[in-house]
Amino acid sequence: MRIAVSQPAPYCEQALQRVLRERQWRAQFTDALKEQGLTMNGWLLLGVVSRSKRQAERMAVVAATLGVSLPQLHAIASKLDEGRYIRIKADRRDKRSKVIVLSSRGAKALRSVESLLRLRLG
Repeated sequence: MRIAVSQPAPYCEQALQRVLRERQWRAQFTDALKEQGLTMNGWLLLGVVSRSKRQAERMAVVAATLGVSLPQLHAIASKLDEGRYIRIKADRRDKRSKVIVLSSRGAKALRSVESLLRLRLG
């Protein structure tokens, strides 16, 4: 028995092309992050903190913004703190809370990733 193979519909071809472009973009983005010693979650954390006017944000706010639990955020933040991308400090207003402060190395890494993305992705 022979099975007939039809040509894909134009919208299927468009969807396929879009998915392939997005996969290529994600691979390039991941490479740019790796060049700076960052993971996707680390980059997201740095991005959230960098948007703050003080370049610092309470851990609970960052966790809520990223949609992760405090223990998950603490694991991500601890690695970034070890790499000196951020500093974790006690909140001056509430000693029970912690604040994430963007370091100069973290700000530089964010700028470098942005530059690499501009070059690679146009």
